[in-house]
Amino acid sequence: MKGYRKEGRNVTRLIQLIYVSRFVAGNRGMLSEMRNILTVSRANNYHNQLTGCLLFDREIFVRS
Repeated sequence: MKGYRKEGRNVTRLIQLIYVSRFVAGNRGMLSEMRNILTVSRANNYHNQLTGCLLFDREIFVRS
């Protein structure tokens, strides 16, 4: 995300999003699903200059 100028300074806007979802088992197992989520998220976050946190308790995902 690019910053914007305010009163002669570069200012970066901070946007925070918290997303909660429930795990639904697909054809792959839980560990395989987690690896896939982490692989895709890391690539997307790097590309979009984002940081985040993923919490999981075997049923619920919380992403921030």
